Amino acid sequence: MSTWLVTGGAGFIGSNFVRMACSRSGPRIVVLDALTYAGNLMNISDLLDDGRVDFVKGDICDEALVAAHFASHEIDCVVHVAAESHVDRSILGPRPFIRTNIEGTGVLLDAARRAWDGGQGRRVFLHVSTDEVFGSLGPDDPPFNESSPYRPGSPYAASKASSDHLAKAWAHTFGLPVIVSTHPRTRHHMERFGVAADNENVRFLEPFGLFDFVKLEKNAFCVLSDSGTVQEECCIFRIANVTIRDVTERPETVDCGSNMLSGVEPESVLRCVRAVLDRASAWQAPPEYLVEDVSSTVAQLVLGYHFGGRRR
Repeated sequence: MSTWLVTGGAGFIGSNFVRMACSRSGPRIVVLDALTYAGNLMNISDLLDDGRVDFVKGDICDEALVAAHFASHEIDCVVHVAAESHVDRSILGPRPFIRTNIEGTGVLLDAARRAWDGGQGRRVFLHVSTDEVFGSLGPDDPPFNESSPYRPGSPYAASKASSDHLAKAWAHTFGLPVIVSTHPRTRHHMERFGVAADNENVRFLEPFGLFDFVKLEKNAFCVLSDSGTVQEECCIFRIANVTIRDVTERPETVDCGSNMLSGVEPESVLRCVRAVLDRASAWQAPPEYLVEDVSSTVAQLVLGYHFGGRRR
């Protein structure tokens, strides 16, 4: 039986992939996750309980740990999702992004190269990247695609771009079977897949700056989103938030009461909006959100770029 190693499999993207893989008869799944702010075992608890998934708590930068599990589980496919994520976090503290996204990816690539050297059978290393590596699009720019030039504009984007280049270098130099996924998310791609066609529920807005977005957010009764970062912002700004997901990398916002997970069914979304508004901002932001006055720091960054002569 094929065995797949999914890094970051307790996070939002990783857990959804694990669920999809488990819904099909086939691979045995091993999840490697450090369970930092982005990981939550509740996302895959039922799969762990019935034995469909094996879980290993660990750091992808731990060379000995990674090598040991390649050997003991006889891994023949890696789905590398684990990463430090979100631009705002990378601005406040770039070092973890360099360590996890660059060094951690290097550790995994080298472990796969050593384990698969001279072996038989089909192997693949899927490296999940982000369209952030391509930079920002202007209103009249053509949409990104997988051949777009890399222009990372934040520590997060730069760390992911670096990990992409490592993956491609291991493929070129060592013949490692690597796939790099950048999944551009643009209006063009939504239209291509029919999301925007004749759909009165989808409305496209002209691009606007971060300052304008935060101002809009702070004047809302309730914010509906599928964004991880918005869940944090709403908690800090004391705004009710409903997340249109079944799982989240921000479980602390659910625990404190500022955020509810609705799934995608319209009736469930409406129930959650009513319920979270009834709480009347009674929650307290988790202590880690207030360490080093995070909300003030973010506000200063936003205002600095808007009024400090660096707006582009």
